[in-house]
Amino acid sequence: MYHFIRKNRNRPFLAVFAPYAGHGPYTPATRHETALSLMDPPRGPNFRADQLSGKPPWVRFLKAIAAQTDSQIIEVHRQQLRSLLALDEAVGKIDQTLARFGLSDNTVVIFVSDQGILQGEHWSTDKFAAYEEVIQIPLAMRYPRRFPTPQSSDALVLTADIAPTIASLTGVALPEGRQSLALDALLEGHAAPREQILIESSGGVITWPNRAIRTDRWKLIASRTRHNQGPFFHELYDLQTDPYELTNLFQDPAYQDIGSSLQATLNQALPVRVAE
Repeated sequence: MYHFIRKNRNRPFLAVFAPYAGHGPYTPATRHETALSLMDPPRGPNFRADQLSGKPPWVRFLKAIAAQTDSQIIEVHRQQLRSLLALDEAVGKIDQTLARFGLSDNTVVIFVSDQGILQGEHWSTDKFAAYEEVIQIPLAMRYPRRFPTPQSSDALVLTADIAPTIASLTGVALPEGRQSLALDALLEGHAAPREQILIESSGGVITWPNRAIRTDRWKLIASRTRHNQGPFFHELYDLQTDPYELTNLFQDPAYQDIGSSLQATLNQALPVRVAE
């Protein structure tokens, strides 16, 4: 990356740094093999929770077949974090390279992950569910020339917003009809924030395929067996009072209206696909 930046420092360039670190087998650099040994990775109340009455059958099945101990899962998480220490160093070196050639103020830097992953929450250790630990990812952008003062936003944004953001910042017009947002316009108040986002996954080996809709407060998840057999299992969560998604409100009469409204919107936006 250093040589690429040096070679192109006098003209516009686009560089994508996409390392494998963070994925299995989570091998840290030799210098980091013993790092973080005393660190206890964060665990919320949804970490291998005992009460699963409102969870879909696949979550209860994961609990029934669980072979790893809590400490083993925590050590895997710690090993994942160790493998990311070299990535931290690499990002720092890219930043230092930009500074060395005087490019920091006039270069847009976007840092984002591809997806989150469950670390024992809801008894899962994969990425195919629609729970918060999976769908929330880090997203940071730096462009001192345009945004000299740090700021943050709680708006609902997607990875699909990155392309229009780059286009907006570089003066490139995009085709009409795109549903994505330019984040610079959002931060400057020139674009209205989303009211909802949609999530869809084909599922994993055990995790059922699922579709979900999330607002700033509510989330409805609809999951079904891989062969589209049987009824959908619905989960409704109030993320304001239940951020760890422990209490499924879908069958609670007090929340029938909000559940039905989200269900109708989800079915219209992501129609059920019928298997051939």
